[in-house]
Amino acid sequence: METMESSTVAKLVEYFNNASISVLALFAVFGAIKVFWRKILRVDASPTAKGQKSGYALFSAFCLAAIAAFAFEATFFNFQPYLKLFAGPELESTDVSPENPQILRTTGGVSAEILTETDEKTNLTSGGVRFKNLNMNVTSIFVAVEFDEAETMEMKILWTDGLSNANSFTKKLYKRVPRENYTPLQPYGKVSELKIMFSAPNNAESTINIASIALNKRIPFYFSGLRLIVVSFALFALICLFRKGPRAQAAYRLFDYKFNPANRKQNIVYALSVVLLIFFSYLCINTSHAKSYFEYPVHQQYNNFLVDALMEGRTWLNYGTPENLLKAERPYDNNYRIANGYKFNSDVMWDWAWYKGKFYCYYGVVPAVILYLPYKLIFGEYLSNNGGIFVFTSVIIILMALLWRFCVKKYMPNAGFAFYMLSFFTLFFASGIFVQLRYIRFYSIVQTAGLMFALAGSLLLLKSVENEKINRLKIFFACLCLALIAGCRPSMIFMSVLVPVVLWKHRSWKLLPVVVIPYVIVAVPLCVYNYVRFDSIFEFGINYTLGAYNAGGTKLISPFGKIIQVFMAFTSYLFAPGRYSLYFPFVEGYPLKDAYVMGMYLQNQPGVGLVNFPIVFCLLYLFKNILNKKQAAERDTARPILRGGIIAAAITVICDSLMVGFQGRYLLDFAFFVILPSLFCAYSWCADTDTITPQNKNRWGVVYTLLAVSIFVGLFLCVTGVFVAGIAGEMFYNQALYRYLECSLGIFRNI
Repeated sequence: METMESSTVAKLVEYFNNASISVLALFAVFGAIKVFWRKILRVDASPTAKGQKSGYALFSAFCLAAIAAFAFEATFFNFQPYLKLFAGPELESTDVSPENPQILRTTGGVSAEILTETDEKTNLTSGGVRFKNLNMNVTSIFVAVEFDEAETMEMKILWTDGLSNANSFTKKLYKRVPRENYTPLQPYGKVSELKIMFSAPNNAESTINIASIALNKRIPFYFSGLRLIVVSFALFALICLFRKGPRAQAAYRLFDYKFNPANRKQNIVYALSVVLLIFFSYLCINTSHAKSYFEYPVHQQYNNFLVDALMEGRTWLNYGTPENLLKAERPYDNNYRIANGYKFNSDVMWDWAWYKGKFYCYYGVVPAVILYLPYKLIFGEYLSNNGGIFVFTSVIIILMALLWRFCVKKYMPNAGFAFYMLSFFTLFFASGIFVQLRYIRFYSIVQTAGLMFALAGSLLLLKSVENEKINRLKIFFACLCLALIAGCRPSMIFMSVLVPVVLWKHRSWKLLPVVVIPYVIVAVPLCVYNYVRFDSIFEFGINYTLGAYNAGGTKLISPFGKIIQVFMAFTSYLFAPGRYSLYFPFVEGYPLKDAYVMGMYLQNQPGVGLVNFPIVFCLLYLFKNILNKKQAAERDTARPILRGGIIAAAITVICDSLMVGFQGRYLLDFAFFVILPSLFCAYSWCADTDTITPQNKNRWGVVYTLLAVSIFVGLFLCVTGVFVAGIAGEMFYNQALYRYLECSLGIFRNI
């Protein structure tokens, strides 16, 4: 599985746009029927009517919302074509003047001067044209750009208008988004002078070739299928809020329609949601990073060189000239390596481990053994990084669905179906997986594999004590899964805390072999593997990493400094705010910059804390004696999950903070085991009684709001994966796709 080419992504965007418009058009047709022939779709809006559960009122409400969305799309969201009504004559470039090659002729008899400028600061060259003595209304600018290898080009527009103001703005032109060739312009009156400059990306191979330029050309209409869907649902919500019939049906769906594990329709909807999230993950993973990005050997450490090493029966990676570092006084100090001229991608491989003159992979070997090595043996080729991440993510989604279904079925007998579905999506989007879907490096391989085994172990562990009789076989495989975490993501091994917490009620010496043997089965080969590589059974290789982080150097920090480091990172994992705005993508990971605290250097990567997912505020209910004796016995049995999840998450956070400080992608290590108890708390807060009361409805309304906001935050973090666009010179998304989302969902669209 390879990342999609930009052309493929652009075609998929076009297909999706056309398909969604067609589907919404069908609903709009029904909406028109509703307007002109009301009696055909008329239903009784009374709360006890038979039609209340049938959904006709909600269906007709959505149809009306669809036709209104098309009306908004044709007017409010497509106002640019109407600017032609206020434009002057249309001018379009024809050819270069034969008398002067620096003059560009147009159809309106107006000529333009061809310019070339060099920026003194950046030494970058830009080219363009300048129209003088226009004295006309200009409402749009069209440019036909011929791209080469570059995906984008920067265009800067400068003009002088009727108020003699010198105005300017800059925008990007995208290679595979043709409508971006049109730029609306709304100056103060007539434009006397207009200058259009183009800059290629900072790439020696990129050139600028402008086929034509036109002024006052009508901007074509463009209907966005995604925007139609969003606006339709927004208007649908308003209709349900203000109309009695749809409001009654919506209230029934939210508060009275209960989760029923035997309901076939509910099971189909739940299964489709699993498929939807898997497909969503596939798109995210395969529209991140250009294919050429992974052609660098440094990024093939795991799926290529480690696989070769395992096939040949060795532990070291056969690449580069690692023996050159034997002469280095401080080989693990990045500043020292740079100052002494050690070559990157040869003497030094970024984030590879180096020990006694050889390169090693310090990332967990288990995912390579269970997936990458068999794939190579069976198919004869290497599985890509994103291919493995997709496999593990797909299994995570399935396990997450099974685990949540088990919890609701066993511990939440009065849960509504709406709560059941919204909580499932919250578990996915608030689990920190949004980083792994975009940052498809070898880091994400072992992290997703670690979470996969943690979920599998948790599910088997809970099912092993589901009945009165303990299932020892399930306990064995649960412990085996939890033990395998150490071979993926060692810092997540503390999820094994769930074992004594869940089994405490059933504690018996007879269970000890069933629990211990799986850990021994995994520990012995891992210890041997570590000893062969680093002469220590407990060393996985983090202390020998060639990166910006010098693990050995951090040992020189005083114990008091370590306390500061852990405290700062711990609070960041919990409370680091995201960066919110009215502009797409609305939510981004806040770039916590490196800083000195009390004279000690702290390195932080971009990320967000758990506080950005407001469903965690339901954990405050723990202070109100959660699951007290007044509540049902079924819910009281959920205490081990609450205690075990929170304890395991807390220990993992401390471990991550102690090792490397705060890094946004580490949220995946523990977030799920905080969100899951939060959902238990939310249910307990709302389900104090078995009947629906006005107070309970208000509480459920609050919980639904918290769930919706949590999903919103996680969903839009999937756009960039908390990494700020372009950090470290890397781009974490396909630009054509990003532009489509930006134009469709941006409240204020960047021109």
